[in-house]
Amino acid sequence: MGEFSGIDPGALLKTINSLKGDKERLRNGASSIKAQFDRFGIDAEPLTSLVAICGWLDDQLPMLQRRQALGAALEKERPGIGNTVRIPEPYSMGAADAALLQQALANKDQATINLVKGDLRKHLNDREFLQAYSDASPPNDVTAFQGLPADAADKLNRLRLEAAVQKPDCPQRLKKLWKHLTNPKDPQYTPDMFLLGFDDVDMGHVAVSYGNPDTAANTAVYVPGTGSSLDGASGDLNRALTLNSTTNTQKPDSTASIYWLGYDAPQWDDLPGGPTVPDYADAGAPKLAAFVNSLKPNHIGAGHVTLIGHSYGSTVIGDAFAHAGMKADGVIFVGSPGVTVDKASDLHLDPSHVWAGKAKFDPVPEVSVPLNPLEWHDDHHIRFGNDPTSSAFGGQTFDTGDGSGVDHAHSEYWDAGPSLNNMTNIVLGQPQKVTAMPTEQKIGAIPNIWSPIDVGGAVLQNAGHAMDDWGTPIEHAGDSMHALGVAGDNLVGAGGDLLSGDADGALDGLGDVGDDLKASGKGILHAGEDLLDW
Repeated sequence: MGEFSGIDPGALLKTINSLKGDKERLRNGASSIKAQFDRFGIDAEPLTSLVAICGWLDDQLPMLQRRQALGAALEKERPGIGNTVRIPEPYSMGAADAALLQQALANKDQATINLVKGDLRKHLNDREFLQAYSDASPPNDVTAFQGLPADAADKLNRLRLEAAVQKPDCPQRLKKLWKHLTNPKDPQYTPDMFLLGFDDVDMGHVAVSYGNPDTAANTAVYVPGTGSSLDGASGDLNRALTLNSTTNTQKPDSTASIYWLGYDAPQWDDLPGGPTVPDYADAGAPKLAAFVNSLKPNHIGAGHVTLIGHSYGSTVIGDAFAHAGMKADGVIFVGSPGVTVDKASDLHLDPSHVWAGKAKFDPVPEVSVPLNPLEWHDDHHIRFGNDPTSSAFGGQTFDTGDGSGVDHAHSEYWDAGPSLNNMTNIVLGQPQKVTAMPTEQKIGAIPNIWSPIDVGGAVLQNAGHAMDDWGTPIEHAGDSMHALGVAGDNLVGAGGDLLSGDADGALDGLGDVGDDLKASGKGILHAGEDLLDW
């Protein structure tokens, strides 16, 4: 092919589309003629030249497409330069592929998207190609290389991060991220980390996978909650790494564990507002949906994707499933203030694949008060919809343990114990190994301030728990009182549901009253047994 002195991108695009049609007609015609010749025993050897022409066009069209995309990109950058643009010769294939991908994404041209992905896979070790591709791609943003194969996205993002950390004014949080990814002595480092995206905008954003999500049989996507930022990424990376370790210990090379902070999480100092309003979830849900939905097209073979939402992260996930078109196979909510819906089925998932847990001493699900005062006596309603661990929600629950106390229980779901074991089994698709949440955890240890017996029970629960073994009978006595108070709350709540026409909610509430009374009786028995053991 000779040199191009100039390109009219619009005219070349018409030529390319025409050639594509001509090629397919030629190939189909040759195939049809050959079939008829074969039927009558006529030698079809001369038709091989037509097939060869089609093969030649297969080779030539991508080069024309790349040049056209480069020309169109230049035309867009420099409006008013006329119909003809000059591109450097020989042109940069990396830069051309970057322009071609943007064009293909805009036109939803899957064949061309696949062409670019194939080029990236072939050039994974070609730094010059990757650098040119990166330089010609969209500005530095956590989504810059979203949707590309994980190994390609990792290489491209690392090139950008490496360039950033070499600048004298590089923010400390980017230096820390680079250390996590490259320093074998760093606690969050492993050799199979994939940097799927990052940026330094606002609080910073990042997506890191432990293990390759394109080849893993199981992929977990962890979304953190209030207080999360790139500055504090080490703790959230450690949670993703912990789950990666437990799942792959059970089933070697089975699971990729992703930490996704692609949204602006509310901060504790944002109050009033912050974690008490849905705005952050509403803004983050479409971003999460776009990320998760980009995983499947690159996956090789069968795969199973589970979302894990902690605290406000569960609200973002629920919003993405319910309102942003996110597609995945299952979800886990822990320490949730609500997931924007009242029913598991509203998430457009099989309710048997919707799991939720909360520690007995985790205050967040308990203090997430609904806005409607009429719902304050209803144990189902919390800030952003029904409590996902409630019977009214209609999902599955799992044991998370009690937690060490109200100060730390909210952050202990990834500690060794029943919570981590159960999340591991859910991600691995082993529901038969999951242990259910006991009623004591559903009831919790935070009182409804409108119920004196509830307040008294919660005081005993927390005081006894703080005394360790010596306080066990006191804690169990508190369990009994608290459960009795919650039974009263649920009875009032069931009446409210009935008055508002929610018969199903009323039935759920009455069922919970029975469970609460049983739990109250168990608390008394346990307290008596504790005293006898003394």
